[in-house]
Amino acid sequence: MKIHLLRHGELEGGMRYRGRLHSPLTTQGEAQMHRVWQQLADRVDMIYSSPLQRCHDIAYGWSQQAGLPFVADQRIQELDYGEWEGLDLEQLLAREGETIVQWRRNPEGMCPPGGESMDAFRQRVQSFCDDLHARRDQYAEVLIVGHSGSLRMLLQLLLDLSSAAVRKFHVPFACWSCLQLEDDGAKLVFHNPSQKD
Repeated sequence: MKIHLLRHGELEGGMRYRGRLHSPLTTQGEAQMHRVWQQLADRVDMIYSSPLQRCHDIAYGWSQQAGLPFVADQRIQELDYGEWEGLDLEQLLAREGETIVQWRRNPEGMCPPGGESMDAFRQRVQSFCDDLHARRDQYAEVLIVGHSGSLRMLLQLLLDLSSAAVRKFHVPFACWSCLQLEDDGAKLVFHNPSQKD
């Protein structure tokens, strides 16, 4: 099975922590995603998406146009940021100080106040990965539309990487990665080939 990972495009309201907030795409954000879809429309035979608006709406539209099966899966939505939801980095630095600095450096063992721990996040994404492995012979190519955090976690788990290694991956809006999933694990085919932010 070939797995295509696509991050949602640019969002209205700028860069913020929004793991559970529904946020609309900008016109540019939609165009960013459509450019990738144009290269995938005749290849994929299944679409999975986060249920959040910025991923779901456009991915569901593609599935309807192409007549493809579609699943909105809560296991690949973004980390729940709890009390940090909706705040930008400047606001969080003023409020959390060194805590947010440490979080951005290495969030392992940490949990946003009222949010989801990295361990819980990893477990739910691992459950999704287990299902992919179980269905690797069912589809030739699948598209997974998600978020920076959930796609990094998929890369980490599928490629058996450390959390430190995967944090070095640049995952801009509409970042496209491709993996080949075999019986003995996954291999990275490419990551963000356009290199455009």
